[in-house]
Amino acid sequence: DAAMCLVCRQLLKADGKGTCTHHVRQCGAGVGCVFLLDRCLLLLLRGEGGAYFPAPYVDTFGEPHRSYHAIPLKLDPRRYEMAKQLWADHGVSREVIRLRASSERVIRLEYY
Repeated sequence: DAAMCLVCRQLLKADGKGTCTHHVRQCGAGVGCVFLLDRCLLLLLRGEGGAYFPAPYVDTFGEPHRSYHAIPLKLDPRRYEMAKQLWADHGVSREVIRLRASSERVIRLEYY
């Protein structure tokens, strides 16, 4: 799967081998936000752990989609502001911890 680091805009390969995790260690000192293009999700990373966060893209009805390629999507200013504020407030670590603690399914350590 294709991915893009939202800190430095580098294209990455989300291949299940820890490529994104290793990149975030160097780029953001272990904390980062990666856009998973094929899944249309944001991947928040903290250390070896990660959590999915809604991407700021929606369809014409305002609904999120799991596939970026399925239909035309547009940027939702409200969702974009939420993601931007999360980064600006240094809230990525806190959000990863919160999402991992409240979810039945978590991302395997260093999967991305």
